[in-house]
Amino acid sequence: MGSIDWVKIRNEYICSGISQRELANKYNLSLSTLSKRAKKEDWVGKRQVQQNKTAAKMRQKSKDAQVEKRLTQLERLSRLTDKLIDKVELAMEQLDKYVLMETTSTVKDEKLKKGTKRTTKRSQKIKEVNSRVIDRKGLQELSSTMKNIKDILSVTNGDDEEGGSGVIEIAAVLEPPPDEDDRETVAEGGEDE
Repeated sequence: MGSIDWVKIRNEYICSGISQRELANKYNLSLSTLSKRAKKEDWVGKRQVQQNKTAAKMRQKSKDAQVEKRLTQLERLSRLTDKLIDKVELAMEQLDKYVLMETTSTVKDEKLKKGTKRTTKRSQKIKEVNSRVIDRKGLQELSSTMKNIKDILSVTNGDDEEGGSGVIEIAAVLEPPPDEDDRETVAEGGEDE
């Protein structure tokens, strides 16, 4: 049997879910030899560290995706709020204006061989009348809409009742520099795989 590539075997154990028995069978080693080597180099501890790092990266990716989704929602909400504010401003300008519709009907009789055909043509004409009377119901609806807009803006700015600051915090995940054994694992493991 040739030389045993312990770095490759160790990396496979640390980075996968394979058992020591399966590794021993795979590389045609005795379980006791592999287990002694694993215990001496703390493969179990290194596997746990690797699993923790992987889990932390997955949690961070999930958080990043959630933050991105929330930012997209806030951007959409902001655009819609701007449109709503424009509509409210237009409604405020029209609050004391009343629109009257004038309908005119024209009747036309047309003689046919079998009789007379009567057609009616209706047309509507818009008349705008300004009044000094305030539309109280319209004013109440606009006030309610403005309150809703204020609530929406406070949520998007983080000024909600829970005391948010409007700042979305994104935690940075920094990994400590690897120790000597880990550097060897990464460097030599990259060449073998």
